[in-house]
Amino acid sequence: MLLAYMTTRIVITGGIGSGKTTIINELQKRGYACMGEFAREAIEAALKTGDGFSPEADQVDFDKLILNERIRLFHAATDDITFFDRGILDGMAFFRFFHRDIPPLFTQTAKQYRYDTVFYLPPWKKIYIRDNARQWHNFYEAKKLGQHHYDLYQEYGYTVITVPKGSTEERVNFILSHTINTSV
Repeated sequence: MLLAYMTTRIVITGGIGSGKTTIINELQKRGYACMGEFAREAIEAALKTGDGFSPEADQVDFDKLILNERIRLFHAATDDITFFDRGILDGMAFFRFFHRDIPPLFTQTAKQYRYDTVFYLPPWKKIYIRDNARQWHNFYEAKKLGQHHYDLYQEYGYTVITVPKGSTEERVNFILSHTINTSV
């Protein structure tokens, strides 16, 4: 009899500029499997083409591209524990932020693909940096968007664990201490 191999999928979510990628990079340095954030790469690539890309104007097409990539990454996770820089629900927060209805494709996908644990990084003005990929959002908007992320995960039945502010090492240690406790 073959035993099914189980991967524990853990999402690191939060508003723009809350430290998610820094946390993911540190987890990778420590030897954990991590799936990076594709949306930032897609935004930067679109900006380089100079075709007038705007996440608000092109939101549905852009979020479908991101959704497909997040589904691919979900399936690509094969290690015992895999961390994700944002999850499938994260794209839905942008629809809410821009006061648009969430398309059924997104809600169906969010119900179908479930993560094991969700960590939320709250907005933190001290580390927030407005750069080329974040040019559409100031810190106030990042806070508002972060709240949409938090709320959506709760609405979909997740227990959301808020990561306290602190050094990268402290935050990663917090995540790992809760990961070991929840995935065993």
